[in-house]
Amino acid sequence: MINHKNKFLYTHYPKCGGTTIRSYFLSNYAEGIDEEIELVKNRHCSLSNTIQRLIDLDQDPTKYFKFSFTRNPFALCLSYYLYNKTNAYESLKSRGLPLRAEITFCLNNSFKEYIKSEYCFSYFDKIYIHDNVFSIDFVIRQENLEKDFLKLCKMLKLKEVQLEKLNQTNHTHYRDYYDSESIKIVEEKFEKDLNHFKYKF
Repeated sequence: MINHKNKFLYTHYPKCGGTTIRSYFLSNYAEGIDEEIELVKNRHCSLSNTIQRLIDLDQDPTKYFKFSFTRNPFALCLSYYLYNKTNAYESLKSRGLPLRAEITFCLNNSFKEYIKSEYCFSYFDKIYIHDNVFSIDFVIRQENLEKDFLKLCKMLKLKEVQLEKLNQTNHTHYRDYYDSESIKIVEEKFEKDLNHFKYKF
């Protein structure tokens, strides 16, 4: 998302609370939002592509406050797997739309098989990196969504509100779903996320 009036952009890391934030800004700060970036095909576009959009519009990217989201990768992987099996599946089915490959995979395979698959991967470089540099000014942790969002509002000089969480999945603690092998796989695939944000199993 880019908002030209309030001079901010955010990159959407899936299943980290971004849908909740996006819904809030669309409802309350629609003026100035870049419609091209809001097209479905662009909602999860990279930081570099988002910055390129500003350059194409002759806007100075350094004048825009850049924020994004993160989440413990072990919780993130489970949430994404269950989301594909439930919310995403039901949404597409109800509209008569074809299922994406990763949804079909999740429906037919265990969580451990998902962890091993090509559908489980980190978005670290795509979401946070531009010209080989970590270029996000503020990162909201999903675990502290409400508090971090209030901090963001202060930074952007926007009205402070309580958020309504959207796109949630229900499950027991993520640790219940892992064994030693799956832990190791996530540690390898999400090494950058774990190291940068100091997350642990």
